[in-house]
Amino acid sequence: MKNSKIISFSVSSKEFEKIQKEAKKDNMSVSMYCKSEITKSKAILQFSKFYDDLIKKLRKYPTGVVFALSALMKDEWRDIPKGIKLSMGRQFFREVKGGIVKNVKIEGYLAARTMHYSKSI
Repeated sequence: MKNSKIISFSVSSKEFEKIQKEAKKDNMSVSMYCKSEITKSKAILQFSKFYDDLIKKLRKYPTGVVFALSALMKDEWRDIPKGIKLSMGRQFFREVKGGIVKNVKIEGYLAARTMHYSKSI
């Protein structure tokens, strides 16, 4: 983003736990959640919908097939704003790596700087 600025602020441990809980409930990172609360940007608020769609499609995706998120989302991927795509990619990677998304393995970068995954049983 051209001319983007970084904003940082402090919160108490109790406030952070509350923010973290709300962010998790909306399938967002803490920073994405805070930004959505401040800006109420339609694109940011759509993150949760797109990410939920991604997880639903993952459940139906065949096992043993290597995939990128764009393949999982198919035609819908081109309609998702770039910033949301990047956030979805980071969030999915963190959740796979952290074991939150089960039965998915990180295969690595296989083409065009795109992370690929495979689904197991």
